[in-house]
Amino acid sequence: MGADEIRSQGFNLNELFRDVTYEIDYYQRDYTWGEEEVRTLLRDLCDSFRNWSGDSAYRRRPHTAPQYFLGPFVYHEPSRNRRYLVDGQQRFVTLHLLFLQLRLWAQEAGDPQTVDQLNRVITTDGKHFCVGITDHDPVLRAISEGRKYETGAGDSLSRRNLWARGQQIESQLVEELDAEELHPFTEWLLKRVVLVGIRAAGPDHGYRMFETMNDRGARLTAVDLLKSHLLSNVGAGEEQLNTQWQEMLRELSTDRDDPQAASRFIKAYLLARCVREGHDEDRRQVTTNLNVWVPQRRPPRPGHRTPRPFPHVRAGPSEDGPPVPAHPRRHPHAEEGR
Repeated sequence: MGADEIRSQGFNLNELFRDVTYEIDYYQRDYTWGEEEVRTLLRDLCDSFRNWSGDSAYRRRPHTAPQYFLGPFVYHEPSRNRRYLVDGQQRFVTLHLLFLQLRLWAQEAGDPQTVDQLNRVITTDGKHFCVGITDHDPVLRAISEGRKYETGAGDSLSRRNLWARGQQIESQLVEELDAEELHPFTEWLLKRVVLVGIRAAGPDHGYRMFETMNDRGARLTAVDLLKSHLLSNVGAGEEQLNTQWQEMLRELSTDRDDPQAASRFIKAYLLARCVREGHDEDRRQVTTNLNVWVPQRRPPRPGHRTPRPFPHVRAGPSEDGPPVPAHPRRHPHAEEGR
């Protein structure tokens, strides 16, 4: 594959997940889909299935039924059967939750054929999930085994959201489908739902595509885009910085369940420590467009103290108070620009 050469291929869900593992790069955001996004996806899938199952010609010749297009995703493939998702994580994780809930239903219904079909798209070897995001494993294991996941104070917001969306899918499936529709729905889902994979040449090319796609329509938050910029420029320290970033998010989200907490904290920190007095335009940019301001930031004037922009955080002085920076550790590449 040539430098920066882009290739595309259509996959149904059987082809997409069988014998392949998907991981995510550090610059990706957490799993953030909420109740409305998951409800809309599942309702669309069930409505499309009913249109298919209500046509006798399609039931006799399933391969002639229209395919359901679930959109594109972007990935790079460093080795055979191991792919890194650049764009598409939210849909992939939601589909994985759907597979797990369908398998539980099939196990309860005594439907070994459907269970076997779903086993092949849930794990690669009976142990490791096809969507291999380490932070998600405890929740996915609990769902897979049909037990309750007990959320703890140290859980990430992503992990708590994952459990909530799994429970939502379980309830919505019962509302949307009858028991006798379980097997045909699973067949249709795995064979007629299609995504188009866009393959990047490598991780750097994938990151550029990610930034281009998401900085045009602002589908990600400013915090997500800021994280991707910092991690793409930090060099060899990206794993350390990613760990510190995740620790910061966990601290901010503990007992708050507030998706805007990280944004408010970072803006407050930048305004207090990085924006010079009297620079109103900088203040405006941080408040409204911080992911653009940080990459464009010029080196400080001579004699101006260089801030340390990657703080560890601790809870504020009261439960409802704002978080305050603990003693930040300086990263050796923290202030390198593009």
